[in-house]
Amino acid sequence: MPAPRNAASRATASLCSRRGQWLLCSLLTLAGFALTALLTRQLWHDSQAFHRQHFEQLAEERFSRLDERLRERQRDLDSVRHLFESSGEVSPAEFEQFTRPLLSDNLALSWAPLLQTDMATRREQLQAFSNRAEILVGSRFQLREADPAGNLQPLQARDQYFPLLFSVSRSITDLPLGLDMASPGPRRDALEAALRSQQISASAVLRFTSGAEQDRLGLLFVAPLRAPASTQHTRGGEAPLLGALFSAVSLRQLLEEGLAAEFQSSLALELHDLEDAGSPPLYRVGTPATDSPLHASRDLRSGTWHYRLTLRPTAGFLLQNPSLAAWTVALPGASLSLLLGILLFVLLSQRQRALALVARRTAELQRSREALRISEERWTLALDGAGDGVWDWDLLADRLYFSPAWKALLGHAEDEIGDSPEEWRSRLHPDDAERCQHALLEHLAGRTPRYRCEKRLRCKDGSWLWLLARGKVVERLADGQPKRIIGTHVDISVRKALELELRQSNGRLQGLLEAATQVAIIAVGADGRIRTFNAGAQRLLGYEREDIQQQPLDPLLDCPRLAASAGIDVPAGGALALLEALLGNRRQHRELETFLLRRNREPLPVTLMLSAIIEPDGQRGGYLLLALDIGERLRARQALEERSQLLEKLGAQVPGSIYQYRLFSDGRSCFPYASAGIREVYEVEPEQVRSDATAVLERIHPQDRERIISSIQQSAHELTRWQEDYRVLLPQRGLRWLRGDSMPERLADGSVLWHGFIADISSLKQVEHELRMLTITDPLTGIYNRRYFLDHLGRELARHARTRRGVSLIMLDIDHFKRVNDTWGHDVGDQVLQELCRRIGARLRRLDMFCRFGGEEFIIICPETEHSQALYLAEVLRHLVQDTPFARVGQVTASFGVSSVRPGDSGETLLQRADQALYAAKEHGRNRVCGEPEAISA
Repeated sequence: MPAPRNAASRATASLCSRRGQWLLCSLLTLAGFALTALLTRQLWHDSQAFHRQHFEQLAEERFSRLDERLRERQRDLDSVRHLFESSGEVSPAEFEQFTRPLLSDNLALSWAPLLQTDMATRREQLQAFSNRAEILVGSRFQLREADPAGNLQPLQARDQYFPLLFSVSRSITDLPLGLDMASPGPRRDALEAALRSQQISASAVLRFTSGAEQDRLGLLFVAPLRAPASTQHTRGGEAPLLGALFSAVSLRQLLEEGLAAEFQSSLALELHDLEDAGSPPLYRVGTPATDSPLHASRDLRSGTWHYRLTLRPTAGFLLQNPSLAAWTVALPGASLSLLLGILLFVLLSQRQRALALVARRTAELQRSREALRISEERWTLALDGAGDGVWDWDLLADRLYFSPAWKALLGHAEDEIGDSPEEWRSRLHPDDAERCQHALLEHLAGRTPRYRCEKRLRCKDGSWLWLLARGKVVERLADGQPKRIIGTHVDISVRKALELELRQSNGRLQGLLEAATQVAIIAVGADGRIRTFNAGAQRLLGYEREDIQQQPLDPLLDCPRLAASAGIDVPAGGALALLEALLGNRRQHRELETFLLRRNREPLPVTLMLSAIIEPDGQRGGYLLLALDIGERLRARQALEERSQLLEKLGAQVPGSIYQYRLFSDGRSCFPYASAGIREVYEVEPEQVRSDATAVLERIHPQDRERIISSIQQSAHELTRWQEDYRVLLPQRGLRWLRGDSMPERLADGSVLWHGFIADISSLKQVEHELRMLTITDPLTGIYNRRYFLDHLGRELARHARTRRGVSLIMLDIDHFKRVNDTWGHDVGDQVLQELCRRIGARLRRLDMFCRFGGEEFIIICPETEHSQALYLAEVLRHLVQDTPFARVGQVTASFGVSSVRPGDSGETLLQRADQALYAAKEHGRNRVCGEPEAISA
């Protein structure tokens, strides 16, 4: 009977266990249902809170956008006020040119000067002002005022008026020239508020009588204009009032224009006049939803008016942000609770089988650990034998293991270094810290396959050791976060020392090449392409190094003349074949006088020294060309020959005058002899100056006269050669340039006699001026180049040191310009550069200087400009580039960096901060403006 009893016991135990499983599963399912109900209720409340938060965020952004636009309108008036303050007298054309770009955000910009009268002569003063205004604006000018209904009528007697003198508008025309802006009404109220506060003031909402219907309602901003603080009127009192500037802005521009589609479809707007309670809204946009309690409001208040701007959600907002349906959470939650109950029952049923599986897996794990231990021992022995340092970083525990070999690299014993990461950071060179941290974070974030960085660590004796660090994350958490990283350190000190020596050698060689500014040094490879092009070559030939390197040599050589100079025929195959023919098979060096071609295709006479570059295998690996400019020597030789011919024909007509000039000890002077050419040089007769040279001295330009007389006296005292270039003012031919050259001798009576020649060099000076313009302007865009920018920046900083007025730099770089060249070709890229320069140049002031800094990078010097003004100007220029598509290319954008002068600044530091700001703009997504604080933060 024992067996049946045991079987019954097991059956009873199994039955009890099954009932317990059913009971546990039922309790779990009921708990899941209760949790689902609580979660559904909480999510519904969270959904309502999210809708409210989203609406408040949209409303706050809408209010912020309105505040920003009001500030922008005030900045527009400030910029126009600055134009008057910095320019003094402003013509209608200058006013329109400056304000026309601002009409994209303003309906009209106007200027009304202050006209003060007295009762006795009021009529005459008004008529005199009207006459001057008609001459200035070039059209009929009538002084009038507006009544409260907006009708124009003659001026009433007052002691001061503000008649509109300049006005530039986009669509409205209800502000005619001559209208007194101090006429009774909202305009006068705004004007008086601005004069009281000495700040920009806004009028109450006006209804304009002309223009587009959607722009009829708007505001009028008023800015008082006083004389600059530096004028004499400000001494001992307040600066006198000159007039007022006005800006008309429609409510549509302030409240609707340029808004994203999300604002237009989600928010309904109403503008109420709180001074007139119960009146309908002054302005309304959209239709609010009727079943939403959400709303937001903002009060707009001034001295004479009080408005309230109210925002409510629209039906579109409620449609885009629907409330959470309870069944979407309850149904999945209930289903999940039921499934969890079933799953728990299955898991309990399989418990015994799982325990057996765990035991089997535990045994397998023990065997794997033993194999891993043996593998780690082999790996450690191999690394110790290689001499590399090993480190193992547990990121969760923040413990760092260093192998004995790692510690030995730095000269430490095994017990002298702990396991804290600070042990490694404290030995890291400060210049390498940021770069190593960046490389490590990039790998930990999974953006690089492995960690690799070269850095310096401080040894025990204080020296620095160059190490190559390599590592890789070997273990990550379930969410992808790194848990453990292992790597090695390899000593690379010998390689770094060799690299340093190589860089120093290359630097010395490059310095020698760049120091030779009077010699053109050009290295050509075996393929005929230019490898080296020094600063002297840039100066003599007019090419930029970036444009000519890796290009064929052919454009620089005048092959027919070069072959003729060497007495050989021009070989087929271009410039490279000609160089081979000049040296032949045996000659390694040759020197001859010939011509090179400048960038503008003008021939440049040079002494050309040609040498072959011999490779280690004895073959020619290229050619080295050294060119010395002999143009001045040839010109001097030619001048001497011409002078010899002129001396042989003293009696003939020559372009110039051979003369003798005598200076007596008592200060008198005369021309004992002067050829007939003096009639054309000075427009005087030879007999007229034979006894007195006053007529010639009076022809010398007043700015040069003192210098010329001083140089003559110095030549007489030292008996040295007299050579001067100077200007003369002739009665018939006007301003001319002359060059005088003579040798003195002292006579027996103590006087000094010069024998010399005077020539008209006006044409040569004109050529020199044109050549100078070629050296300071960019040939593609026509604006100034980098060389002129550096010279001009020094002058502006010197002026800042004297006047303490602000100076700012705006550096800009076209975004992704390489894509334009790669997609459309360099011709289209050049057209984009020219169009960009045209747009920006038209927006700048005359005193601003626009330069091409290199490639697609440009820079603007803004004298008398503070940092905030430069930031605003840069933002305007960014929109000029972005908003109008370029021909064939479409939209082009640019990034801008702004810096302003600080005490102790040099041109180098100011330019460096502008470059940092531009880099920050590039790093933050391009097509933006960054100033100095943003650059420092980046």
